[in-house]
Amino acid sequence: MAEFKILRNYMVDIYINEDVDDKFISLIPQQRNRINELMQLGVILTYSLSLDRSRLWITMFGENEESVMKTLQTFPMMEYFSPEIYELAFHNNISYRMPELSLN
Repeated sequence: MAEFKILRNYMVDIYINEDVDDKFISLIPQQRNRINELMQLGVILTYSLSLDRSRLWITMFGENEESVMKTLQTFPMMEYFSPEIYELAFHNNISYRMPELSLN
């Protein structure tokens, strides 16, 4: 019999360290690729960067906080991040709605 894992929703609030250097800039393409991979896998639901580029907000699935942190550790830019992880009761998103039916 297959074992099912219960995935929970998490919000990750990441502070980006202020000491951005050339290495940080060079990691941007790798970071974007990793985020895209995790979004395609359905692990990351949303990924947002503040206008002043000091914070990231990520909503994602995980078994527990430890599994979320393990996923974050795969980020190329993780050495520049200070994350705080919050388990969510739910996460509503307009993209999950069924399209409205047209009777025409």
